[in-house]
Amino acid sequence: ARDKMTNAVANAEIKADKGRLPEEEIDRMIAEAEMYRAQDEESGQKLQMKNGIEAAMYKALGQARDRGDEDAQEQIENIRDWLEFDADDAPLSEYEQRAEILKTSFGVSVLMN
Repeated sequence: ARDKMTNAVANAEIKADKGRLPEEEIDRMIAEAEMYRAQDEESGQKLQMKNGIEAAMYKALGQARDRGDEDAQEQIENIRDWLEFDADDAPLSEYEQRAEILKTSFGVSVLMN
């Protein structure tokens, strides 16, 4: 750049070295992002499964009440209690177990969106 009044010349060079993260830090951040992506994916699956179990559970509960089957009602209420109090900390496999119980014991399939 040249100053028009004084004819002074100044050069400016921009380098990307200053303030750049070290390669190790970038690699660590990428590894963390991958880990959180897997956790987010599992959380999404658990949420879909929870919603499906809830819908299937209420359908099965209605059928059990219509039949007057108190044992079935109690089993379904246990699933409802699990959903309300324990499901958030449970692994996906426990959701799958509850879905299987609803299918095999009550003939109600868990649908996931």
